[in-house]
Amino acid sequence: MSTFQERILAASVSPSGNPGNDSEQYRYRATASEEYFESCNYRVWSTELPDRFLVWWMRPVGRDEAEQRSLERELRSDEESPLHIPLEIFMTAYYERYERVKGLASFLSDDRAVGPEDAAAAVEAQLAGDADYRAQAFAFIEGFYKFQALLSYVFTLRMIDAADELRRFDLFDVEAYDEVLAQVNRDLADGTIPSFEARIV
Repeated sequence: MSTFQERILAASVSPSGNPGNDSEQYRYRATASEEYFESCNYRVWSTELPDRFLVWWMRPVGRDEAEQRSLERELRSDEESPLHIPLEIFMTAYYERYERVKGLASFLSDDRAVGPEDAAAAVEAQLAGDADYRAQAFAFIEGFYKFQALLSYVFTLRMIDAADELRRFDLFDVEAYDEVLAQVNRDLADGTIPSFEARIV
């Protein structure tokens, strides 16, 4: 097991040493992430992100269709789960960095004052009838997926011991995502970063 893999394993356990308690894991990770966020003034550099936050903020992908369905069910659940951390972290940064989207709160979280079906119906109605709200919602979703792609880039370079080749960028500068992703693709194309497959083997 590599040193980085050992750090990943350590990052998955709460102070109690119980990796199976989802509620405890959620509260521990959420609190630690918020404290780190505030200490950085909501600006986090790719080259300085601690390993544990890199692991916690990546949205897991199922190894097969059945596992992916299970993950998606847990993501939709109201129960506290570490799986909710990636979206919540991105949502927090998005609000703090981009004031114009604060109205998206009802789109991103259930309204506890009404049933989930009523909340979902209200969101669908607003998406259908409000072009500005719809554009903001889609921009948020697109930004979240690009954020995850950039975390995967950081994770991969650390995993293959190529962190010295990692580009330095602000992980929550949404408006720069396209430029950063284009730079990463150029690095792959010109050999600055050898293909991930070739480096992993």
